[in-house]
Amino acid sequence: TVYLSTSSSAINGVTMAYAGTTPERAQETLDVMMQELKGIKGSVKPEELDRSKANIKASLVMAQESSASRASSNASDWWWLKRIRTLDEIQQGIESVTANLLDDYFTQYPCDKPMVVTLGSKELKLN
Repeated sequence: TVYLSTSSSAINGVTMAYAGTTPERAQETLDVMMQELKGIKGSVKPEELDRSKANIKASLVMAQESSASRASSNASDWWWLKRIRTLDEIQQGIESVTANLLDDYFTQYPCDKPMVVTLGSKELKLN
C-alpha cells in the first residue's frame, strides 16, 4: 500500500507519504519513495497534469452536492481568505497550474530534509 496526501494553509504545508510493506522490503520501499520525491521536478507529464486537474475538478463538483462539504469549504475560505471563493474562481485556479509552476515549486521547496517516522521490527536509514 502506498499513499500520499498534502495539506496546506497560509502559513505552512505538509506532504505526507505512507507505505505499508513487509519488514524485508521496508528499506527498499523507503529508498524508492525518497527517490521519487526528490526526482519529481521535471517529471510531471502534461497528460498526468491534465488527469489530475480533471480528478480535482470532478471531486470539487461532487463536493458541491454535500452540504457538509460545502460548509467546510466555505469555512476554510473564510478563515484563510476572509471571503468565500466562487466555484469558477476555484476552477480557474486549478486550470492555472502548469508543469513549469510545479517545477518552480519543487525548486523552492525541495524534499531534502524530510521527517521520517517508521514503525516495524527493523531500523531504517534515510540515504
